[in-house]
Amino acid sequence: MLVINGFGSKSVQEMMSTAINLTAGTTMLPPIFIMVAYHLPS
Repeated sequence: MLVINGFGSKSVQEMMSTAINLTAGTTMLPPIFIMVAYHLPS
């Protein structure tokens, strides 16, 4: 992931902030799926 981000970034700090934002976004996916599955009618 860092290698792919490295091609489009201007600095190391920008690359790291992009990587941190991506990992923060992906950590929210499992709880969202769990909440959706819990609220679906069985």
